[in-house]
Amino acid sequence: YKPGPTAIDKEISFGVHYGSGNGVANQWQDTVGVCKGDENTYEFGVLSENKNLPAIWGLAYKVLAKPTDNRLTPLLDQLVKEREDFRDVFSMLLCGHRPYHRVIFGDVDQRVDPKDLAYVPIIDESYYVIDVHSMSVDGWRKEGGKWVEAADANTKLGTFGTYNPNTKSGIKTIVDSGSTMN
Repeated sequence: YKPGPTAIDKEISFGVHYGSGNGVANQWQDTVGVCKGDENTYEFGVLSENKNLPAIWGLAYKVLAKPTDNRLTPLLDQLVKEREDFRDVFSMLLCGHRPYHRVIFGDVDQRVDPKDLAYVPIIDESYYVIDVHSMSVDGWRKEGGKWVEAADANTKLGTFGTYNPNTKSGIKTIVDSGSTMN
């Protein structure tokens, strides 16, 4: 983050912990252009000290946000609250070895064929907990530790436990891009 003329350092520091990494972030306020160039003011944290936290982008639900004594409202929640035309949805396109990784806030990526997308509802808003029992990848197969295209392939990645959000029991399956665990 390179502060511009509209940036305000709120002079509030807080710890960030994720996976095996940790760091210290500072709270900032800045004017950001989102959706068709509209500019609005948002508050967010920027890492000032970083140990093993590459590319962390805070999309957590507010219940997990920091600092705990005055939780920051996550960016997606700020966008939904301020904009009538903004849907409470985001989409991630993770292309593996290909270019064009992107995150779209407020909609799905219109450049992607809808039949290639999978909508999975969030069943618990503590993390991005979804109800999924297994996952597979169409059109790819793993050979010798590398992924290769194979039109007829349907490679099963795993089977997952079940979670009951009403009783908060079972095993959670969490959506995570994995970008912070490089």
